[in-house]
Amino acid sequence: MLERNLVKKIVNKIEKAGGIVYKIHGGEFQEKGIPDLYCACDGLSFWIEVKVKDNIPTPIQLHQMGRLVKRKVVAFWVNDSNWETQLNIILNNTKKDFDEIMSQILK
Repeated sequence: MLERNLVKKIVNKIEKAGGIVYKIHGGEFQEKGIPDLYCACDGLSFWIEVKVKDNIPTPIQLHQMGRLVKRKVVAFWVNDSNWETQLNIILNNTKKDFDEIMSQILK
C-alpha cells in the first residue's frame, strides 16, 4: 500500500467519527520530523506519523514525537498493519486522560 492511500483511510475514519485532520507537508521552512497528521476529535488532539511496509520512523521523527509526548500530547506512529487498531484506541477513548491513552497505544 502507498502511504498516501493509508493516509486517506486514516483521514476518512477520523472524519467519519466527527474529527478533523490536517496533513502536514514538510518544506524548507518547517522543522524536520514533524508527524504527518494533526488530528482532533471530540476534545482530544493528537499527532500521527504514517509509515507503510517495513518502514519505521526516522530518529528525528521519533525525537519530535517524544517532545510532544513529554508535554502530554498524544503522538504515535502507525503502519499499514496496525493503523486501525491504534486509531480505534484513540477514537474509543477521547474522554480518557493522556496517560491512559498512551499506555494502551504503547502496549
